[in-house]
Amino acid sequence: VEADVNPGAMVVAGGDIIIHGTCRGIVHAGAFGNREATITANRLLATQIRIAGLITRAPDDFDKPNGVETARIKDGVVIIEPADRQEV
Repeated sequence: VEADVNPGAMVVAGGDIIIHGTCRGIVHAGAFGNREATITANRLLATQIRIAGLITRAPDDFDKPNGVETARIKDGVVIIEPADRQEV
């Protein structure tokens, strides 16, 4: 997506989602059960994040991200980390 995803908007994909903008809406990557799917955004402030069958949201007191972030499933939970962090 080459724009912001605003509240009330929803992006659904069978694989990864990449947003070149701020994500404030609902995003669902891996919609057909792909637990390897990721969600990346310049600012990941989504009201709801879904990857495969897992659902989460940013906490109310969540600090505004300063860089590109990626949401992924790790150890059975959705985590959000800087996009430049390499999986080992």
